[in-house]
Amino acid sequence: MILREDKLFLDAYRAVQTVPEMHLSGELYKRPKHPEAKEIYQAWLNRKQLGIDFEETQNFDPVFDGSFVPLMLERFAKLAPFYHFLCTLRDRAKIGQGGTCMRYVAMDFETGNSYYTSACSIGLAYYEDDQLVGTETFLIRPPDSVGKFHWYNVKIHGIKRSHVKDQPTFDEIWRKIQDKVDGSVIVCHNAVFDTEVLCRCLEFYNIPLPTCQYICTVKVSQKVWPDLENHKLNTVADALGITLNHHEAGSDAHACGEILQCALRETHCADAQALAEHLGMQLGVISPAGRRQCSSAKKSGTERKSHTGRHRKTASNAVQGKGEDQ
Repeated sequence: MILREDKLFLDAYRAVQTVPEMHLSGELYKRPKHPEAKEIYQAWLNRKQLGIDFEETQNFDPVFDGSFVPLMLERFAKLAPFYHFLCTLRDRAKIGQGGTCMRYVAMDFETGNSYYTSACSIGLAYYEDDQLVGTETFLIRPPDSVGKFHWYNVKIHGIKRSHVKDQPTFDEIWRKIQDKVDGSVIVCHNAVFDTEVLCRCLEFYNIPLPTCQYICTVKVSQKVWPDLENHKLNTVADALGITLNHHEAGSDAHACGEILQCALRETHCADAQALAEHLGMQLGVISPAGRRQCSSAKKSGTERKSHTGRHRKTASNAVQGKGEDQ
């Protein structure tokens, strides 16, 4: 985060500079860890722990004249970006499993009809920080109870019932991907749909939900690139120069992951959590204890007008495509 000079770190760096009475603290390494880095960042990079301390002073007047508390509140308010920086480091250690990188799983489902449990294909693209480290695509044999594939869904993705009759069921595929998904940040274009498919399929097979956060790249792209004609996956991908074979689950997942990476670079944010805070969004949550949707702050009147008519994919309109994702 420091070497890349992302926004979250730069905000923290500037915040500390604005409070001269405080300074960085924490045990230093004996040898510089990144001697090639800028000199002004060495004090940040070469500490085993990172914190702040007051400069020693002999002036105790604020303690006795009643100005100490307001003075401290003012200083800590200025240091809020430093606190957010530390919180992000903590969250990355939890979510990224090991603290050395943030793990993302870009995910896309194709369904056979309006039932969420009719998932017939899943595409996955795995990222560690900004690096694509792997992709997978699986055909899925849905339960017989979901019935026939709808002609419109087949027209969209080209997958027929006959194509998946000998393929593994979702519970079999989940055993292959569970460890990669659990604890990662899931990335979906129109996440309200894809995360619902994931959870419904798991519930169908009585499999506990994973513990992870997720972010919706429809919402992200609406905020980062508001002037696009629309924010469908193919429109955003084309605008950003991302190769896409639309409605092939593996290609859709990869494009979705690349959109997130472009948004992180565009906003100079370190990770999905920092991006969400920067855009006024809240990451969604999936866990055995419950779920929370990925949400964004209400738009202004102008923004609301410019985005009217866009819809989310629900059980009732699943047959007709993925709304913004179509």
